[in-house]
Amino acid sequence: MDVVAPGFGFVQIEMMAVGDQAFMKLSKDAPWASLPLDQVPFNFAGLGTTLQNLLTRIEDGTITGPEAMLDIQAYRVETSITSEELSDLITSVDSGHTVSLTLWIDEAGHTLRQIKIDGQLYDDDAPETVRLVIIEAVDIPVEIELPDIGS
Repeated sequence: MDVVAPGFGFVQIEMMAVGDQAFMKLSKDAPWASLPLDQVPFNFAGLGTTLQNLLTRIEDGTITGPEAMLDIQAYRVETSITSEELSDLITSVDSGHTVSLTLWIDEAGHTLRQIKIDGQLYDDDAPETVRLVIIEAVDIPVEIELPDIGS
């Protein structure tokens, strides 16, 4: 997840969950840190269903055009939702914030490939905070290599 937060600038957060193990690092060059699965700020469990449920919550989405991204052609859809409507995907959000949501959906496979969230999800966020969730390697087997976190 890429995050642009006033006061912090650009931050790239990587998260991984395998079974009951979870890991996170707060920048490209930072070491991986192990953390309890329930403390990961992203819900990996049932991700396909979670994303499908997110799409069904969109009532006033507008297709703002086709766009090339991630080496594919995608439909770009823009809408607004409340922060609590993202609580299945991003854990522990605070309620009552309106966020702008931009989705990129693969034209060929009709799969969600990228989500941009503009606005506050947490009370401590600046209103200008932007998060970008990139979904890569859809339906492609991957070899998972657990990070070496040392001792």
